[in-house]
Amino acid sequence: MTCEECGRPVHAKGRGRPPRYCSTACRSRAYRARHDARGAGLSGTDAHAPRQSAPQAGDPHRSGPAEGSLTAQRIVEAAIRIADSEGLEALSMRRTAADLGVGVMSQYRHIPDKETLIDLTVETLFAAHPLPARGAHDWRAALELSARSEWEIYRAHPWLALIVAGTTRPPLAPSMMAYTDWRMRTVGEHGLTLPAMLQVAVAVSTAVQGSALALARAGSAAEDEAWLASRQSAISAVFAHRELPLISRFGAAEFRAVSPENVFEFTLRCTLDGIEVLLSGQREK
Repeated sequence: MTCEECGRPVHAKGRGRPPRYCSTACRSRAYRARHDARGAGLSGTDAHAPRQSAPQAGDPHRSGPAEGSLTAQRIVEAAIRIADSEGLEALSMRRTAADLGVGVMSQYRHIPDKETLIDLTVETLFAAHPLPARGAHDWRAALELSARSEWEIYRAHPWLALIVAGTTRPPLAPSMMAYTDWRMRTVGEHGLTLPAMLQVAVAVSTAVQGSALALARAGSAAEDEAWLASRQSAISAVFAHRELPLISRFGAAEFRAVSPENVFEFTLRCTLDGIEVLLSGQREK
């Protein structure tokens, strides 16, 4: 049994409820944390999150000079750094605190919860790739430019697609929303209704994000080869019992064709071709 505040061992004495803290000091600190958490709108679970062991360098609950210069921007930058190097599953308020060498609770003065932190990471990355003011009247070139700009964001930060496209509750990020608005305005002079303009914008986003999700979930070439080798007998059994004449001919060229990068290029081209048909029909009315 360990102290919920500092992580040191706690020894139960006799009967009754086992102690949660190793000392009066730890009990007092926990009370203050719960009080501060209620003021910040945090849940009881967040306020009682178990701490690491006694303070060490980089301890997420260590107070120090770093906290004096703590800002929302520094926390967001740490979050992006962690997700880039360790994956989205590693991202938490505790992990960013450890990276910055500050106390977990000190972050809540700048960012109220993890959901807001996620929103801010998306906002920061999209804000770094703003779309230009519309100058040309070539809608196809403009939509393609926007798609490639978004694709480059996901290529640099594959985990971002899991946030943006892996949920029915997209993050609240104005700079990401600006991509949708920009695409709608790009086709806004072609007689489309507002719902149709939105469908065009979402179609372009989907062409990008589908491949981005595949990129985020892709393993390394070595991992793919190991998986294929481990499944070879099962694959052979399927081909022995089912007539799949085209799939059975798959080789390196076919697997390259369905890489996330190649599927992105193919899907984008087909999407833009479809939009061209749609706009041509509008012009003929």
